[in-house]
Amino acid sequence: MGEFWYDKTLFSQPTGAAKEGFGNSGRNEFRRPAVWNVNMGFYKSFRAGRLQPELRIDVTNIFNIVTGARR
Repeated sequence: MGEFWYDKTLFSQPTGAAKEGFGNSGRNEFRRPAVWNVNMGFYKSFRAGRLQPELRIDVTNIFNIVTGARR
């Protein structure tokens, strides 16, 4: 299994229903690194008698790029 982006032992379950019971972390404090991907597809259909078969090549996340965290 991979490494975590933050130490999970630093967190606990909320202890109360009031605002103080939910800690002091800000909204969206912990985000994963920015990710972008490029998908690509090639399609070719042709007629063969009554049929119209189609050849397909689909590639997902072709460059497999993960960039550093944004702040």
